[in-house]
Amino acid sequence: MTAGEMPTEFILESAAVPLTGRVLVVDDDPALARTLARILEREGLECETAFSAHEAVARVSRATDLVLCDVYMPDGSGLELTRQLKEQDNLVQVVVMTGYAEIETVVQALRMEADDFLAKPVERAHLVHAVRRALEHRRLLLEERDYQHRLEDRLREQSERLTRLYISSIHSLVTALEARDPYTRGHSDRVAEYALSIGKRLGFRELGSLETGAKLHDIGKIGTHDHVLQKAGPLTEDERQEIEAHTRIGTRILSGLLSDRMVLDIVAYHHEHWDGGGYPEGLRGEVIPLAARIVAVADTMDAMTTRRPYRPAMSWSETARELERKLGSQFDPEIAQAAIRLIADHDHDHAAADPGG
Repeated sequence: MTAGEMPTEFILESAAVPLTGRVLVVDDDPALARTLARILEREGLECETAFSAHEAVARVSRATDLVLCDVYMPDGSGLELTRQLKEQDNLVQVVVMTGYAEIETVVQALRMEADDFLAKPVERAHLVHAVRRALEHRRLLLEERDYQHRLEDRLREQSERLTRLYISSIHSLVTALEARDPYTRGHSDRVAEYALSIGKRLGFRELGSLETGAKLHDIGKIGTHDHVLQKAGPLTEDERQEIEAHTRIGTRILSGLLSDRMVLDIVAYHHEHWDGGGYPEGLRGEVIPLAARIVAVADTMDAMTTRRPYRPAMSWSETARELERKLGSQFDPEIAQAAIRLIADHDHDHAAADPGG
């Protein structure tokens, strides 16, 4: 067998297995382009032809599996065309042809990420072999990509399951913490309920993260002493600082477990005030994350309508008046108005004989 000849057994095997795929044949010689297309069509391929690099760029699509192109064309080199095609879709296979079989041309083709090289005049067996090899390469690349996507999806699902387990465990811890104090039992669940209702009225889309953040907003109080949480009288400066530290403690606890920025923002900033008078950072206005502003109002709604050691529960009408009084100072005006409308529409649903339960 002389150099350049195809093994007979490969030619027979190639003829026995039809090819499938879509090929774009590009050559400034229309007769040659059509001839090559007919050869490949007889092998089972769908073929289109283009007679310039410009036309080829217009014709190629995501459905194109392989481009067979001449290197030297009047309106642009096939090598430049190869570069453009690979930039658009790096999985499309590009086989370049040239009558100038110089080593420099081959090197340039490889630099442009061409997948194979054919010297003109192109022999049928060489053509079919190169196309078959390129299509098999594309099939393997697609399988690898699909496998990678499936693997990424599986890892993402596992990560989401672990996150849900973490959140469930942490929420159970929050519930246990709240159960220590009859005045705060169920507080986080009620805050989540109010936050979701307000969020829906505002057209807020990320309700899942809003609910999770609302349920976990006080997780940092795990670091607060019971006698401080349940104190009936005024807090000392040290006690006030201990209470205020719960936002930073909660953020530290969750930052190693969750990647949901919105949940972390709620935990960190639900005590910031619209006018900048809150904590921990004294943020002002729309600099405060929107979800944290919503939970701030929901948190206050539950705090006011729940009996505490230092005061009785407020009625829903009193709560609405307090929200209106602090509208634009402590609370985002739009969110506070949404909460006031919520109370007006549903006060009988929420207000039992004893609002604090």
